[in-house]
Amino acid sequence: MEHPTAEAVLQGVYTLYNNPNKQEKEKASRWLEEFQKSIHSWEIADQLLQQKHDLNSCTFAAQTMRNKIQNSFHELPESAHESLRQSLLEHISHITLETKPVIVTQLSLALADLALLMSSWRKPVATLLERFSSNPHMMYAV
Repeated sequence: MEHPTAEAVLQGVYTLYNNPNKQEKEKASRWLEEFQKSIHSWEIADQLLQQKHDLNSCTFAAQTMRNKIQNSFHELPESAHESLRQSLLEHISHITLETKPVIVTQLSLALADLALLMSSWRKPVATLLERFSSNPHMMYAV
C-alpha cells in the first residue's frame, strides 16, 4: 500500500458509514482493512485522533490504535515506544465528559496494552495516577 493520506482515510470512513451504495461500502471496508494492516496506520490514526473530525473517524482511529498495539507492536522500533506512549496519554488527557464511551474504551484498552508490552515503562499505574488524579472526570478513563 502506498502512503495514504489522512484525507483518504477520512473519505474511506465516510464512505463506509454514509454511502448508500453497498459495493462502495464493501470497497471502502476492504481498503480500510488494508490500511489498518499497513505501517502507515500508526501515524494517520494519531493524526485523526488529533483532528477530532467526527465520531466515526475518531472511533476508527482509536480502534486502529488499539489493534496496532495489540497485534503489531513489533513493527515499531523501541525508539518510537516513548512517543507512542506520550501520544496516547495526550489523547486521553483530552477526553471530556462529552467524549463517546466507545472512544474512551478503545484508547484506554490501547494504553493498557501498551503498559503490558512496553518493558521500559516501569511504573505505568503511578504514571497514570500522577498525570490524571488531579482531574476527577479523567479517572473513569484510566
